[in-house]
Amino acid sequence: DDELTAFLRDWGLEEHEADLRGIGVDDVRTLGTFEEHELKGIANELGMNFGHGHKFADACKQVRNRTHAPSSGLNDDAAALLLQKMNAIERQGQARDRAIADVTQGLHHIDEGVHHIDETTTKTAQSVEQLRAQLDEVVAKTRGQTRLLADLCSGTTECPKLVWMARADPKG
Repeated sequence: DDELTAFLRDWGLEEHEADLRGIGVDDVRTLGTFEEHELKGIANELGMNFGHGHKFADACKQVRNRTHAPSSGLNDDAAALLLQKMNAIERQGQARDRAIADVTQGLHHIDEGVHHIDETTTKTAQSVEQLRAQLDEVVAKTRGQTRLLADLCSGTTECPKLVWMARADPKG
């Protein structure tokens, strides 16, 4: 049996095989090329009863739907479109990777900056402690002088002048 014979037998239309071959339908693929109005015309011309005419039309529509359905393989246009989409996705991935690298580098710079701030803060705290120690030393050494100035200034209006002179005295 060829494909047309098997197809017509599956649909219970084998009695119309000779008539279909007589009008040039010699394979199943040809059945899928007819439009609905053509199928009705063929069914009438071949003298199919009403039920067989509907079966015939339904069978041919299914062949047409299979014939015009997308093939399992890709044609050149579909392959090109798929490749184009894949390339776009790859470019997006590369852009994302670059952005992540930039953020990572920025975080590294921030980390270095925080480390520098920590070092500077530690050094500043040490410097402040050193200055406090030096100031305490100066205060301890000048405590008597300050008292002397305070004693000299009590009850006089010349105190600001003496303080100014003491500051201006290069001998200390």
